Amino acid sequence: MCTLVYRANGNRDNTSIGSAMGTTTITIRLNQEDKDLIKAYAEINRKSVASIMLESVLDRIEDEMDIKLYEQAKAEFVANPVTYSLDEAEQILGIG
Repeated sequence: MCTLVYRANGNRDNTSIGSAMGTTTITIRLNQEDKDLIKAYAEINRKSVASIMLESVLDRIEDEMDIKLYEQAKAEFVANPVTYSLDEAEQILGIG
């Protein structure tokens, strides 16, 4: 196992816990192969490991939120399957 530690602003840090100027440090433990893969991916995309990791986590959270919203909307539609044409929607909204 190896440890990658990066500050949220993308600067490498040698501590596993800490914060400075509004950034927070998060430590993750990876095997060497995963560490090398992430670092190589970051280099290829000319981004910091921190930005790659942050983007990945935020994308995952957004995807899960989208799925939950879809499931909620689908359940509401199944319970009340009413649809409107564009013309009907514009008339209802008073914009047509």
